[in-house]
Amino acid sequence: MNKILVPIDFSENSINALSYAVEIAKELESSITLFNTYPIDIPMGMEYSSGIYMQTLNAEIKYDREVRLQEIIEKYNTTLYSSSGEPLQFLKEIREGVAADSIANIANEKNIDMIVMGTKGASGLEEVLLGSITVSVIEKTDIPVFVIPENSEFHGLNKIVFATNFSDNDSEVIDTLQTIGEYFNSEITCLHINTDPALTYADDMNMNMLKRNYFFTPVNQLNFKMLADKKVEHGLEEYMKENEIDLMVVTPQERGFIEKLFHKSVSKSLAYHSKIPVLIAKNKK
Repeated sequence: MNKILVPIDFSENSINALSYAVEIAKELESSITLFNTYPIDIPMGMEYSSGIYMQTLNAEIKYDREVRLQEIIEKYNTTLYSSSGEPLQFLKEIREGVAADSIANIANEKNIDMIVMGTKGASGLEEVLLGSITVSVIEKTDIPVFVIPENSEFHGLNKIVFATNFSDNDSEVIDTLQTIGEYFNSEITCLHINTDPALTYADDMNMNMLKRNYFFTPVNQLNFKMLADKKVEHGLEEYMKENEIDLMVVTPQERGFIEKLFHKSVSKSLAYHSKIPVLIAKNKK
């Protein structure tokens, strides 16, 4: 995780996501690229105006965004990496374009390892994940997307829950989480929600097969649990309520999984979710 990308639209949510990303970067010795994208609205009747006007407008907007990003970076000019003691490395990128496309494009171009994005509380989490930028970014790149609700405060990554459905790349995800966990002394729980009693035996076999890959890993670092519930999203919600989780990790097979997980109808309140970051480690095709 050497390169972290943080989209910044200068909202409190994106600034909060940056502060979260800084805490992660300090431990992982990662660089942080602040990225701002903007559309240029052409005034009505000026579709065929000279290119000079558009060039000037573009330059003015880009200059303004660069100054504002630099002001944000300067707030962290005394922030140091935990191990080396060197100053945290920040980079800036500003582009004209559509947000989701631009984020995915630059993440792929720059070989970004993780995208950290901010979102608004419970309703905002649903809105962003369901409808717009975050979902679009997930669909356009295989890079992990770290979604930070506005109410989240970084208190370490002591407890990480990986919601597994026994996909082919589960070991790849677990290995990555273990690498991150070494820096934060994390306890990682691989949790499977069994929704069909008829599949209990098969699920138990799959869990044991996954568990064998980590036979020598201490249980205080990595453990495996299987719970029964009628719905996956409800089972995960109940588990999070009963445990002090710092990060939930999902590898959605399809957009519908995210929709079910965060839809308002799932529970009476998503207030608890509004404080728990979600790392979406998309399954590679």
